[in-house]
Amino acid sequence: MLSYSSISFSVDLLTILLSIVLLANNRKKNKSIIYLSLFLIISALYIIVSLFFNFGGNIYVMAVLTNNIAPLFFLLGPLYYFFVRGMTKNNHSITKKDIIHFIPFFISLIQVIPYWFTSFDYKIHVNQIITQNFDAYKHFDFGYFYPHLYNIYARAILMFGYTFYSLILIIKSWRKEKETFKNIRTEYINVYNGLFFITVVVLFVSVILIYLSQLILTFGNENNEAFNIIELIIRVIFASYIFIPLFFIINPKLIHDFTVVYWELEETDETEISESDNNESDDYNNKHFSEIENERFRLLSVEVMNYLLTKKPFLRPDFKVHDICIDLNIPRHHVQEIINHILKTNFADLKNKLRIDYAKELLMSNTSKNISFEGIGQKAGFTSNSNFYKIFRETTGLTPSQWVKENRLK
Repeated sequence: MLSYSSISFSVDLLTILLSIVLLANNRKKNKSIIYLSLFLIISALYIIVSLFFNFGGNIYVMAVLTNNIAPLFFLLGPLYYFFVRGMTKNNHSITKKDIIHFIPFFISLIQVIPYWFTSFDYKIHVNQIITQNFDAYKHFDFGYFYPHLYNIYARAILMFGYTFYSLILIIKSWRKEKETFKNIRTEYINVYNGLFFITVVVLFVSVILIYLSQLILTFGNENNEAFNIIELIIRVIFASYIFIPLFFIINPKLIHDFTVVYWELEETDETEISESDNNESDDYNNKHFSEIENERFRLLSVEVMNYLLTKKPFLRPDFKVHDICIDLNIPRHHVQEIINHILKTNFADLKNKLRIDYAKELLMSNTSKNISFEGIGQKAGFTSNSNFYKIFRETTGLTPSQWVKENRLK
């Protein structure tokens, strides 16, 4: 008869497989899924280690996993936060500021590296000593410069903190959505309901982990009642985590809605958008335009234009819609609605107009006497001289030199 650990191990492997499938099918459509998939994979590994440690299991698998992958468990909180941040703020990239989230991981990693270089026989010996022996585990020296049991608490508390903050992000984003729309689209409702549900599950698990950490640290081998509680808790955690990937498998429309809401996560150069994409965007906006509170969007458009004219982000060659979303904390679809319907243009034309206006200012200033036309184009954000000339002529009907001659005579 198969043991509980063997069954759980098989299901955890299935979880990893489902997460990999989730990642492979959606990583290009929605980068946030990368963080969610990695979160689920590491969670499954965490459960496998916990199951085998508490209830016994394949000693070779334990020798491979125990302590060797411990630093990964400090990534659970940050990964889930990156997932939610990507879904609510359109911020999918990891910046230099985000390095702070990896500090616990690196601290743990530095201390685990020496253990990696011990022999496999030694790792088997270690697991034979500590498996189902909490007293031995408590006093075993893994080489940390602080009691290794602190890791259990630290991981649980960090995960709770990140998940709780993620829940706040979801609530704030939902409220902002409701303030802007009279009637929220079905896709958005599905996305927020899905995010809220999953986050509550993860938050519940993090609270259980804190309680589990307390139990593991305080009871000994002779406490059968506590051992039974731990067994029940691990089963609850196991059931909760396996439910998340299954939730996506059972509700594939949720992933579809994630993609609909944030379909342009992999930003392309707006000047290369095809005619069919433009038509699709027009169809979308015409269909939902009646749902938008015009006054609120007009106010937002003032905020966007003030940002563009004062900060001049369009002078960066890699300036994208995403930058407006991040700097002003405005959802991407709101920015697109402002550009398309309030400003009556598209992002590529708006960006080019702002750059050409800036180039005109430079051409009319005294500084232009010491700068070539190519230099003017570069300062205005254009990546090539040919592109600058092309856009300038399309906008003004003149070349830069013709425009200068004509306007300096006035």
